[in-house]
Amino acid sequence: MQDKMQEIENRILEIKKLLEKVDLIRPGTLTKQYKNPKEKTGSYYQLSYTHEMKSKTDYIILEKNLYQT
Repeated sequence: MQDKMQEIENRILEIKKLLEKVDLIRPGTLTKQYKNPKEKTGSYYQLSYTHEMKSKTDYIILEKNLYQT
């Protein structure tokens, strides 16, 4: 049980370190999209939000292995 708790605490510390590196945060909805939805290939992330009464969409590029769980 202690090992599991330590593992969880270590993971929390890793996530906190990743969050410290975040430069810009925008409120909105992050969704996973596919270039070919039927076969679920060509995935990318899309951030949709509203700023100054205008709808905006940004495409998000994730660094490999940065957000693994």
